[in-house]
Amino acid sequence: MDTHDVQQLSDGAKPLAVMTNEGFVGLPVQGYKPTQSAEAIDTVNRFKVLEERVLREIDVLMDGNTRDEPFVDPRLLAIGRTQLQGAFMFLARSIFQPQRISLPEDSVASEMGTYAGHEALNVKPE
Repeated sequence: MDTHDVQQLSDGAKPLAVMTNEGFVGLPVQGYKPTQSAEAIDTVNRFKVLEERVLREIDVLMDGNTRDEPFVDPRLLAIGRTQLQGAFMFLARSIFQPQRISLPEDSVASEMGTYAGHEALNVKPE
């Protein structure tokens, strides 16, 4: 793998992703492709900026709320915040497209001709 120069961060740590000729190689998280395109990363990063802007607006709403005369219902605001975070998570997952992973017990089940826990889902380990 031919990698570009990896620069250390100000605290001496290495970045979480390295640009290669094939794309970005990131964290070795199971279920995710080993490389992601620059376009995919740029798109998700744009969504992360949008998410942060909206979350900050929600923070302003919550900070302006008083117990005597609430401007917003804090319970509904919390639900809205959680739903928003979920929506942005699903946007990122739609781009990075994580897959199911195999577990150690899957190889044992495969040898026995069964896929323990996967029958109902009709999923066979890779």
